[in-house]
Formats: sequence, structure tokens, C-alpha cells
Amino acid sequence: MPDGDWSRRVRATPWFAGETISVAIGQGPILVTPLQMAVLMGAVARGHLVQPRLVLPSPDAPEEADMPAGPPLPFAPEYLEAVRHGLWSVVNEPQGTGKTARIEGWDVAGKTGTAQVVRQETWTDNEDLPPEHRDHAWFASYAPAEDPRLVVVVFVEHGGAGSRAAAPIAKALYEKFFDDLPADPS
Repeated sequence: MPDGDWSRRVRATPWFAGETISVAIGQGPILVTPLQMAVLMGAVARGHLVQPRLVLPSPDAPEEADMPAGPPLPFAPEYLEAVRHGLWSVVNEPQGTGKTARIEGWDVAGKTGTAQVVRQETWTDNEDLPPEHRDHAWFASYAPAEDPRLVVVVFVEHGGAGSRAAAPIAKALYEKFFDDLPADPS
């Protein structure tokens, strides 16, 4: 995470207050990998740090409950619940930007993101920009919201809005994963 020390060391310039706002929404000099976002979403979903798995365990592997849990997150439970409710709302409320990831019978919780690639003097529709200048699309999520079993993070380089490019891909992955499971009881 960039800060004043980073700015002086790397850019040889001071850190300006406005940069804190940009970094807080994922813009500016911040680098995050999809795996780092998956670890973050897993921690929010479970309330503690989790070890990511990139493949499913064999059928003979112990249940997930037998996996050791990492340290609990250092937040009051009501704050964590507020974040979880917000993530649920992004996908399940009518005006949510992640509604393209909604799945009937399963509660997905997630957050869309659109990372600007180039600074624009005036707003230009993403489709009117050269492909290499188009925004990056993100969707970070977990499901089912009440008993998380899967975290999905989608990053589409130069894909435009997360709601249009990344969330539908996540929906397809969830549908495939949950295809053979009974409907979410929540």
C-alpha cells in the first residue's frame, strides 16, 4: 500500500491528501493481484484469514471445517456485518452494480470494480478509447453469502466496467460450481 514514505522513496515527491482518496477506491499507485483480492474476500466472508486453494481437494480430503483457521479479523462484528450486507446488496438489490452476477437460489456477495487505465481530461466512453487505454474490469465475490464455500475474483484486462465484463463471468463460474448442489437454504 503506497503512503508518504513510499512516495518519497519511489517517486521522490510528497504524498498529497487527494491521493489517499484515490487509493481508497483502488485508483492511483496501488497494485493488487486477483489472488490478493481473493484472500481479502475470503477473510471478509469467514471473519478470519484463510489459506487460498486454487484447486478443489480430492474427494478423500478432510472437510473444509477441518482446515485450520487463521487469525480473526481485528474488526468489531457489527462492522464486518455491515461490509457483508453491503457486498450482498451489490449483487442482490435491484440497483446493485453486481446484479449481473445474481443467481436464483444462491446468494452471491460481491463488489464490482472498474480500474481506470489512463487519466482522461474529459469523460470518454470506454468503447471509444483505444483498446490499450480501456479500463480494467473487476468483480470480487463469495457465495453462498451466509455459508461461504467459494470465492471468485475476475479481472478482465481492458474489459471496461466490472458490472458488464467481470460479474457475468463470475456468475458463470458460480453456476458451474453450484450446478450439482441443492439450492441455498438461506
